[in-house]
Amino acid sequence: DPNAQPIDAAQRLFIVLRLDRQCHRFPETARDQAKAMAKELGVEQVDLVTIPWADDSREPSRRVRNQQAEAFLRTWQKGIVPLQDAGFVKNIGVDNLNTWQLERLADSPNCPMPSFHLVKVSPGHGKFDEVRFCQAKSIECIALLSAETGRLAADDGDEGEGVGEGKGGGEAKDEDG
Repeated sequence: DPNAQPIDAAQRLFIVLRLDRQCHRFPETARDQAKAMAKELGVEQVDLVTIPWADDSREPSRRVRNQQAEAFLRTWQKGIVPLQDAGFVKNIGVDNLNTWQLERLADSPNCPMPSFHLVKVSPGHGKFDEVRFCQAKSIECIALLSAETGRLAADDGDEGEGVGEGKGGGEAKDEDG
């Protein structure tokens, strides 16, 4: 409608910025990514910024996992938390972390816990351990369903039958269920 008034995004929408894995290159990369995304939306403040784990596609080993944990925690402490402290973002969150990764964050001194956790689920592939962990830490879980090539996407190696009921939960079911 050419006569329609533009939506004031900051007043009517819950704005979530979902950063990509490149945000871990340097702590300021996360800040710059978030600021650029907000500028593109035409807003000065957002409701939630989430970051994924610092997975750099190397062959998993204890050393690589520890390096990834260090990169994630550095980005969290020096890139994401300051955005909240400055009032740019109201809530900070994580994106599809597993229980081990969530525990690394919880065990880190001077690291605030996230407000939200985007949990990628699909029918037949729940994240029961992650949801339970988040519930115990008062982290709101948001089930994220991704459609890829016409099918719901599941992470390799996930087991379960859907997301259990609970805070922010509900059951993930296919159209027949």
